[in-house]
Amino acid sequence: MSPPLGGAQACAYLVEMPDGTVESYRFSIQAPAGIEAMWRSQTAAERGEVVAGLWDQAYVAKQFMASGLSLAAVKRNDLAIEVTGERKDVLLAIAKLAISRLR
Repeated sequence: MSPPLGGAQACAYLVEMPDGTVESYRFSIQAPAGIEAMWRSQTAAERGEVVAGLWDQAYVAKQFMASGLSLAAVKRNDLAIEVTGERKDVLLAIAKLAISRLR
């Protein structure tokens, strides 16, 4: 088996919503350099909305070339996470849970 591209580790979550529908969310953990480089190349509007309280820096924005949203958070010189999916509240819940367990 080959190592993950860029050293990232990822998993997917299927979340059953109160109305019975199921949504897919993707979570990845990686070195922060890739996310930080992406942010440096983006305008403030492209980076999206600042999310306070998730490590050193975090944004939620519309995914590039895909439907849904992306939430990325960086703990400088340590880790970065990215969560993608349809609903901001679910992205935040997954990110907060992951960060609480990665401390």
